[in-house]
Amino acid sequence: MCNFVILAAAGGGLGELVQEKAMIFGFDWWMFLSQCISFIIVCVLLAKFAYKPVLNVLEERRERIAEGLANADKIKQQLAEAEVRYNEILAKANVEAQKMLDGHVQKLLETLRHTGVSIDAVGRLQDELARRVGELRSWETEYRQFLSTKRIAAGPSAPEPGA
Repeated sequence: MCNFVILAAAGGGLGELVQEKAMIFGFDWWMFLSQCISFIIVCVLLAKFAYKPVLNVLEERRERIAEGLANADKIKQQLAEAEVRYNEILAKANVEAQKMLDGHVQKLLETLRHTGVSIDAVGRLQDELARRVGELRSWETEYRQFLSTKRIAAGPSAPEPGA
């Protein structure tokens, strides 16, 4: 705002004011023109020798990134195909395992029918076997506790069981 007041107060016109300020600061048109030409030359040299190589490197990098993304998509597709194949193989294996299991169950049932043993009797035998295994495990636990108390009572020089 202050500059406009100064310009308005200078009644000699804008051209005279510019020339006067140029003389005060030592402005030289030839020097200004040579600096502009030098600046243009520097810009051209930078564009040719600095900016183009940098832009080329950036373009190569952009291409490598695009290739990497394309490879990632390809790998995703292969993974999806492998997963489909895996699920198919797993389904086949489950079907075959179920067929084998059904076959073995049928053979077991036929064997039980031929021997005259009923399924209920097999269930009772299984329960009895589980009960006896439980008893054996509890006896084993009691025996281990007995041995550990004997070892503590005898002191550190007591021989290890089974040694």
